[in-house]
Amino acid sequence: MRDFAALLGLETTTVANWRSGLSAVVPRSNTQAILDTTYQARASDDDRARFEQILAEGEATWRARHRPSSRPTHLPTPIRTARSVEAPDATTVEKSLPAFLGGATPTEVTDMDRRELLRLLSIATTTLAMPTSVDRDRLLSTTASGHVDVATADESAVLNRSLWQLYGESETKASVFGAVRSQLGLLIEGLRHSRTPTLHDRQHELIADVLQLAGEILMDGNHLGEAAHCYALSGTFAAHARAYDLWACALTRHAYIGIVDGRFGEALPLVDQAAVIARRGDRTLPTAHWVASVRAQALAGLGNAYACEQAFEVARGVVDLRTTPALGWLRFSGERIDEEHAGCLIQLDRPEHAEHILWPLLDRPLSPRRRAGVLIDLAAAGALRDDPVQTVWYGGTAVDIARRTRSGYIGRRLNQLGQRLSGLRGDRHVDYLQQQITTLAASPRY
Repeated sequence: MRDFAALLGLETTTVANWRSGLSAVVPRSNTQAILDTTYQARASDDDRARFEQILAEGEATWRARHRPSSRPTHLPTPIRTARSVEAPDATTVEKSLPAFLGGATPTEVTDMDRRELLRLLSIATTTLAMPTSVDRDRLLSTTASGHVDVATADESAVLNRSLWQLYGESETKASVFGAVRSQLGLLIEGLRHSRTPTLHDRQHELIADVLQLAGEILMDGNHLGEAAHCYALSGTFAAHARAYDLWACALTRHAYIGIVDGRFGEALPLVDQAAVIARRGDRTLPTAHWVASVRAQALAGLGNAYACEQAFEVARGVVDLRTTPALGWLRFSGERIDEEHAGCLIQLDRPEHAEHILWPLLDRPLSPRRRAGVLIDLAAAGALRDDPVQTVWYGGTAVDIARRTRSGYIGRRLNQLGQRLSGLRGDRHVDYLQQQITTLAASPRY
C-alpha cells in the first residue's frame, strides 16, 4: 500500500481509504486517466483477472467473499467511477436549506459576496493567529498619536513573527496579504514619529521584515515584478538599519525570482553579493547556509555541477548549528537541504540520484507547496527516464495542489516541467497533463 501511495504521490491514508471503501470522493478525471494508464502498463495477468471478476460480481459481493488481508497491496481495489456514485436528490437539498435565507435560493455567488467573504475570513484567521500578549488597539492608538517607543516596536516585532507564522500555515498565501498590508501601513506611519536614531533603525528593520513577507506572497501569486520591488526596498531598509542577515535574505529572495523564472545568470550576482553581506551578520544564524543553498541552485541551472556541489557542502553546515532561531524571515533548516539538492540534480539531468533523495521525502509532513515541489521533481525525473506513468502520476497530483492553493510558484514549476514533456508526446495522458499545465498557466491566480 505504501509503495502504491508513493507511486501516486499521495498520503498512505488516502490509498487505505480507497482500499477499505471509506472514501466517498470521486477521483478527478486526471486521476482516473492515470489509474487507467497504470492498469494498462503495470497490472499483471492475475491483477487483470481479479479486476474483471470484481466488475462481473459487483464490488460488494466480491468484498464479502474476501477478507481485506488477503488482497495484494501493489494495486488498489478499483475505485468507483463518477457513474457509480449516486448524486443527492435535488429536491431534498433544496428543502434542507436554512429558512433564514428568505425568498429564492441564490443561483450564483457575486463578486461582491466573494470579496466580502474573503475580507471576513482574512480578519478571522488573523485574529485567531494574533498573540494574546499584543494589545492591537493600543498599538494602533500609540502609532496614530505619535508616541512610538521601544515597547511599541517590540509589539510590532511580535506581530511580524505572527504574520510569518500565519503565512507558513496558510494553504492559500494570498489570504494573509490584507493583514500584511495593514501591518506595513502601521509601521510606515510609526516611522514618521521616530524620536531617536536607535528607534529609527529598529523601525527600518521591522519594515524590511514585512516587505519580505509581502514579496513572498506576491511571488507565490506570480506577481514577480512587484515581489522584486518589495525585496529591493527591503534590502534598502535593512542596509540603513545595518541588519546584515535581513539584508542578505532580501538579496537572496530577489535572486530566487531569477531562479524560478529560469534566469540563472541574473540570479548569481545577487546571491554572490548576499554571501558577502552574510559574512558580516550573526554567525549563529543559518543565513550563510541558506545563501549557499540558493547559490547552488543558480549554479545548477547554469550547468556547473562541480561548483553546485561545493555550494551544497557549505549549505549542509546548517545541521551543525546548535539551534536554529524561530525567525519569520529566516526559516532555513537542515530539513530543506534534501529537497533543494534533489532539485539541483534534476537541473543537472541526474534523475536516478535525485529519485534516491526524493522518495523518502513523500513520507514527511511537508507543506502543500513543498510537497508539490517534490512531486514536480519526481515527474521531471520520470520524463528524463522516458517513464510516462511516473511523469503523469506525480505531475497530475502537483496540478491538483496548484489548483487548490492557487500558487503561482507551483504554476511556474509546472511550466518548467511542461518543457520536459516533449520527449513523451504521443502518450495521451502525457498530452492531457500538458494541456492541464497550459490551462493552469492561462487562468487568473486571484
